[in-house]
Amino acid sequence: MGNRPFVTSVRLSPTIAADVERGLLGWLSFDIDGTWHVDGVALRRTRSGRLALSFPARDGRGGFRRTFLRPTCDRARLEIERAVLATIEERLELLRAAPCRGAIDAAGEDEQAEEGRPGGHGRQGTAGSAKR
Repeated sequence: MGNRPFVTSVRLSPTIAADVERGLLGWLSFDIDGTWHVDGVALRRTRSGRLALSFPARDGRGGFRRTFLRPTCDRARLEIERAVLATIEERLELLRAAPCRGAIDAAGEDEQAEEGRPGGHGRQGTAGSAKR
């Protein structure tokens, strides 16, 4: 990754209204530097009102949290957050107005389910579903 990550193909799948009330605004996928496709990143509103990305993880044996992919340091996390949020900033109004819509790309177009999969993400299928 160079000085600043080159973030493209940002997609936002809003979540259900009950999740929005608890701070989970939706699920993101995006490409970094034309090399990595990142999926399953949660877009959250913190208690202080700041928007933040939460990278995918699971609980492993012994109760340890294991991340699949994460920024290497706080500076990298902030740069990725800035790049992603700058891309979708104007689309966040759509989230507030209709939190149960399908996937929204960075241009604000509703995405139809790719390859016959629900949720609008061709790669993961359930990213926009209420199951998450």
